[in-house]
Amino acid sequence: MKGRDLYSLEEQLGHPDEEVRRRVVGALSHYPPEEAKDLLFKALGDPSWRVRKRAVEVIAGLDDRTPIIPHLLEGLRAGENAGLRNSAVEALISIGKEAIPFLRPLLKDRDSDVRKFAIDILGEVGDGGVVHDLLEATRDPDENVRIAAIEAIGKVGGAEGATSLIELLRSGDTATRFTVLEALSNLNHPVPLTEIYSILHERVLRRAAFDLLASIGDRSSLPHLLEGLKESSQATVEAAIRAIYHLAERHPEVVEEMGGAFRSGIDKETARKVARALKAESRETKKGAILIGRLARDPSLVPDLLEAIDEEVEGMVEEAILSMGEAAGDVLLRMFATRDARSKAFICHLFGDLGYKKAEEVLLESLKDEDGHLRAAAAVALGKLCSERAIPHLIDLLGDVYEDVRAAARKALLLVGRDHREVVDELERLLSSPYPHLRKNAIILLGELGGGEVLERLLLALKDEDPDVRRAAVHVIGSMDLEGRIEEVIGALTDESPQVRREAAKVLSRSTSPEVEAPLLLCLKDQDLWVRCEVIESLASIKSTKALPTLREMALHEGGLMSIKALEALRRIDPQGAVPILLEALEKDEKEVRKTALEALRGVVREEEMDRVLPLLDDREWDVRNEAVKTLASLGRPAIPHLERALEVEEDPTVR
Repeated sequence: MKGRDLYSLEEQLGHPDEEVRRRVVGALSHYPPEEAKDLLFKALGDPSWRVRKRAVEVIAGLDDRTPIIPHLLEGLRAGENAGLRNSAVEALISIGKEAIPFLRPLLKDRDSDVRKFAIDILGEVGDGGVVHDLLEATRDPDENVRIAAIEAIGKVGGAEGATSLIELLRSGDTATRFTVLEALSNLNHPVPLTEIYSILHERVLRRAAFDLLASIGDRSSLPHLLEGLKESSQATVEAAIRAIYHLAERHPEVVEEMGGAFRSGIDKETARKVARALKAESRETKKGAILIGRLARDPSLVPDLLEAIDEEVEGMVEEAILSMGEAAGDVLLRMFATRDARSKAFICHLFGDLGYKKAEEVLLESLKDEDGHLRAAAAVALGKLCSERAIPHLIDLLGDVYEDVRAAARKALLLVGRDHREVVDELERLLSSPYPHLRKNAIILLGELGGGEVLERLLLALKDEDPDVRRAAVHVIGSMDLEGRIEEVIGALTDESPQVRREAAKVLSRSTSPEVEAPLLLCLKDQDLWVRCEVIESLASIKSTKALPTLREMALHEGGLMSIKALEALRRIDPQGAVPILLEALEKDEKEVRKTALEALRGVVREEEMDRVLPLLDDREWDVRNEAVKTLASLGRPAIPHLERALEVEEDPTVR
């Protein structure tokens, strides 16, 4: 008899709120399976999938599932309630091997649907002991049952499963052999490839055989797959293409052998099939066709390769077209005028990488196009071609409205300028331009191209009226001849623009001259916060011991970013000497200051100073506690008892 509580739960299983019913199902897990089985079975047929799912979970977690198995078997007959039937299947699968003795009799059931469900479950359970039963089911009078049995053998796998499937492949009818080929791709056991090759002479099975070879083929499969490209059926050809792609993925060493096979190219008919495959929806088919295009180096495929481009395969398409050399350039040049701006930009990129000098004229024309992406792509391509004719046009693009075009022009001029002195001459003339952005670009490029002979002209730019130009000049002079022009860079520390002063401080951090220390120390009083931060970084880089007194003062009294930068600099300049200041900073109100001090103490704090760090295990901020844990951990074994005590009370999962 049901207890009163179970009667109450049964009533609630009829509640209109699915969440109430779901909670009731969860509560059934606390009752003996013999008592709860009827209600669990009822829940498996609930209208809500969430309730049914919860019932399956509860059944899977029962200590003894045997009492409910007969109910589940009966659920397989619930043709009018698909939800109940599918949930019964899920539950039986979750029970696993324990259900096998109950399922075996169903393989002889009068209802073919029940026989099929039993086979599906046995396949998912995956126990090799049922292969014989499944093999017998392959002779079932119902085709759906036979197919299900073959698929189940493939899932169960093992040596016996492999042997059974191969036998069916030899002796079965066409429909059976199709299913066997599909099942073999799921088999977790080696399959003798010679058996697969032996059926390739049967036209009706070739496509399925190629699909199987996509999963299990090896180097010996290559000749058969190449032969598959000659098939009249496009579907079969595409199956062979997919298999070629997967073979190359699994065995990269085969790609060289493929290249040898395609060295003499492909005939027009095969090229046509590969071109059609480039339009396939299947990603593997498309990638396989691109791979063949690269290996065959057939320029007739170039238009179709361009049409196949998307984000995932763009790199593969580019590699394929570049492999074709000048012949691809000829095709691209003929089709250039008919393409949209985006496609033209990609073709420009290809022209550059191909070194295709015949494209110079269309590239020069493209520099005038209204599309910025096309202008940028054409500029870079002309740079790669070292086009002397492009120099004045590239100079003009330094004033383009778009920064990506200006950047492309700079890149191109650097490439052209290494072979043509005219670029340097043109850039030197730009130093007198009325436009600051042109003067700035000229300075940046001359720094890369000009060498020492243009240095005197660049020094004049330190007096330019525009701060961006002066800043660029400081940067370039510092990268060209810092030690030789140290006085000029030091002078920029007094520039009226904080951006220029900051750049000068950054450049001086790379100097080995003792002259830079005193000017940098003076700049610790700069009015601009960011200049002072950069100066502190530079003093730390040159290991300025004279800066230590000021940095200690700033670390403890400035607060905010200045204290943080000062603490970091003290650690870099004098690690051991910084410890007292770092320990004192642990008591500051600002959490970022405390965090910085903790991080700086790692590796330098000593065991006898651990008591100063321990209070931060109780800090109000979780991220400070987190840093404290890391700092204590750097002390090794002595910290373990303290970390264990912290673990007992810590609630934040990251800190724990």
